[in-house]
Amino acid sequence: MKFKGVKKGDKVFLIEATSAGWGSEVFFIPKEVTHVTPKRFHVGPVTYKRDNGRQLGDYWNRALLEGEDYHGNVVRDQTKERDELKKKLEGARRAEGIFEEAARAVGHDTKNLDKVLELAIEIERLLEETV
Repeated sequence: MKFKGVKKGDKVFLIEATSAGWGSEVFFIPKEVTHVTPKRFHVGPVTYKRDNGRQLGDYWNRALLEGEDYHGNVVRDQTKERDELKKKLEGARRAEGIFEEAARAVGHDTKNLDKVLELAIEIERLLEETV
């Protein structure tokens, strides 16, 4: 039984995917066990099997143990890496919105160039924050 000794308050790791462009990045995020029964344990409202860590009613989602090998990756706390990626993605999305606003502002009228310059400065500031 993979999670034989798991008890309330223990840390298990769940897989969290963050959409990044054409694909997604996968991170191992620690979560606290909130309830334990002889055959199952809970992380919040979600139930997992103690024998293999699989989510009840879902073949793919599972809980993992720290240090475990998961498809060639060692399970460890990747909260910091996930948060950094989310910050970069949010900055990129905001910059994309500003680019679209600049395109609308310019249109075919050169009187809007001051607005475009303001937007370009804002984009540069956002990109510096996210890198």
